[in-house]
Amino acid sequence: MSQNALRFIARLGSGAFEMITGEVVKVSLSILNKPKIDLQNYSINNIDVSEQKTTLGKSAALKTFEIHPASTQEYLKSPDHRIVVNGSMGKGFLSEFATILHGQSAGDNLMFNRYFWEVSRFSNIWRAYQLSANNSAEFSGRSQIVRWEEEQGIMFRLAEAVSHLNHKAQQWRSGKPNWGKEGVVVGLVGRINGTLYKGDIYGQACGVIIPNKPEYLGAIWSYVYSGEFENNLREIDPSLAISIKTILAVTFDKDYWEEKYNILYPNGLPQPYSDDPTQWLFHGHPVSSERPLQVALARLLGYRWPAERDEEMELSEEARRLIREVQAFNPLSDEDGIVCLPPVNGEHAAAERLREFLQAIYGPTWSNQILVQLLAQEGSSKTSLEDWLREEFFEQHYKLFHHRPFLWHIWDGRRDGFSAIVNYHQLTKDNLSKLIYTYLGDWLRQSEAKVKSGESGAEGYCGRSRT
Repeated sequence: MSQNALRFIARLGSGAFEMITGEVVKVSLSILNKPKIDLQNYSINNIDVSEQKTTLGKSAALKTFEIHPASTQEYLKSPDHRIVVNGSMGKGFLSEFATILHGQSAGDNLMFNRYFWEVSRFSNIWRAYQLSANNSAEFSGRSQIVRWEEEQGIMFRLAEAVSHLNHKAQQWRSGKPNWGKEGVVVGLVGRINGTLYKGDIYGQACGVIIPNKPEYLGAIWSYVYSGEFENNLREIDPSLAISIKTILAVTFDKDYWEEKYNILYPNGLPQPYSDDPTQWLFHGHPVSSERPLQVALARLLGYRWPAERDEEMELSEEARRLIREVQAFNPLSDEDGIVCLPPVNGEHAAAERLREFLQAIYGPTWSNQILVQLLAQEGSSKTSLEDWLREEFFEQHYKLFHHRPFLWHIWDGRRDGFSAIVNYHQLTKDNLSKLIYTYLGDWLRQSEAKVKSGESGAEGYCGRSRT
């Protein structure tokens, strides 16, 4: 731009050539010349037809779409002199108000990362791990934990062992200057979704925007949350993966987004809260959960969420209230984490126990209509808890918890056979023996008694179970 005049830029996008197929090639058409003008002060005309799917559509759009002129001075002032086809130049850039760092990785996710429900407690081994959100939300991307061991464990030793190599483990503490601060998490791959950041260790597939001044946070969050941030970012770089330098090159009108923030959050940004049981912020109360039946069954089997065990975790007052409220029902949970579908060992059937637990939790608002609604909320085709537990619960649990179930359905495959749901965190050697010799043993004794009394059909399932 210091030697030639860039007079026209047309973003054609993918599919610009009839003979080249696929979505890989994203084309721009540029016109340059060497005019006798001031190269520091002229206009560049921009047009974007990339949304048109066919070459004929792009050709027609080039003749009819609006052209957006922008001064070369505006481009020269932008970070890295990036060219924005439809962008609103002259409003300032995010780099003037914030910084960003990408997150950490040691190069072995299977070794160092887990979903939080895969361990019973964090202790001093595991730390909460922030990832990018699947959809922009105030508090999301909080399903995983990282094996941190106070920076003195396996990850530290791996980094030390390969310190002389160009190894991924050298990034094991990337992003640390941002830990403990407040900001906005944005994804760097695929959709650029956002969520509020509260200072946790975070992964490499996201970056954390930290405002230069605390009072900028609301405006930055409103910008990201609105979706305009991603739109403006894609005008700069439509690539699948985005660099952190590109994030800061986005235009940002602080005054405009501050006004939007004051409208959206008249009482300031909210404190951490989630109704999603796959988030470690979740309060654990079934009634306020997105998946009440799954949460109620997990509680019946003795499972507790991290937010319930960590009194120092930053949570909203509402979350703390729900935790206190639901903990009053802890005595109703099973002691050994084993609930059998048939009634055995003096215990009621699983469906009856779950129904009693729900009645206690919901109190006077409980009704059969509530149960119908809860089954529908799970996407169930069943009309009873008995059928849901036997035929649908586990598949739904498996999908909800990202193919890492912590409640296991142990079943002999027969509708009239033996079946139990167990909390694997409590499935010790002693409890496994109890499951086999006490619960299954009692069910076999009941089956044999039915055979002796001549009950119709008893021979089939008793014989199958012994086999």
